[in-house]
Amino acid sequence: MKYLLFLIYIGLSNRIVAQINLVPNSSFEIYDSCPDSYSQIYHAIPWFQPYVPGSSTDYFNACSLDSGILVPNNIIGYQYARSGNAYAGFNAGNFVGGISREYLEIELSSTLQSGYGYCVSFYLSLADKAKKATDGIGACLTTTAAFYSSPPWGLLDLQPQIENTAGNIISDTSSWVLVSDTIWSTGGEKFITIGNFKSDSASAVVVNNYGIYSSAYYYIDDVSVVLCDSITGIKSLEEIDFNIFSNPTSDKFTIIIPTAFQKDVALKLYSSLGLLIFQKPFV
Repeated sequence: MKYLLFLIYIGLSNRIVAQINLVPNSSFEIYDSCPDSYSQIYHAIPWFQPYVPGSSTDYFNACSLDSGILVPNNIIGYQYARSGNAYAGFNAGNFVGGISREYLEIELSSTLQSGYGYCVSFYLSLADKAKKATDGIGACLTTTAAFYSSPPWGLLDLQPQIENTAGNIISDTSSWVLVSDTIWSTGGEKFITIGNFKSDSASAVVVNNYGIYSSAYYYIDDVSVVLCDSITGIKSLEEIDFNIFSNPTSDKFTIIIPTAFQKDVALKLYSSLGLLIFQKPFV
């Protein structure tokens, strides 16, 4: 059979997209040692809590010998990890006067580039024994680490780029709830901090009468920051940029494409009747 039609296709509307999660230890599986008590998010390296006088954000792992921080059964509830055997937990607010917040933070594996869209997501589950539930959970990406020391365990004065929809109270204790959105980077963002950045008055809250702990306490797992779109750096492949020879042919042929495009090109081979008979990435 003689194949007559060739199509070189650059996928995803010519946008250069890399599906690499920039969040190290995104599902909290890596640790320097098993947690043996509460308030040990720092064992899930390199996660940390931005409040510098002390740590209170929790790390739950099935490897622990402390029943209070085990997975799936722990002192605040019962939940399997969405991935693996571990997750973190934080207080999103008590809402009884006096701000009470916990956050978790990590340095990304690479700096965000200006003009590119990044898909940011994480999964939450309300702890069974939490007495409150809220809508005020978000993520803020910053160029430097968001350390603070005052007010004690207080509201972090940052404007999150990613935020759960206002009024969408996350009250599911059995499943993992996705919070996600896309940000357009201004360039240089290197850290992500997650928690409730809303004031008590701005947060929507419901009370769980079966809860015994006064806070809106959430488990968190599978945090992700992925390059998903761009408005700059778009490449265009013109006809003069590549060669196909010999054409026509009944046997072998050679395609030459500039190196800069090779990882973004898919090859599709059609018969003279217009049927797709072969396709694969160029490299």
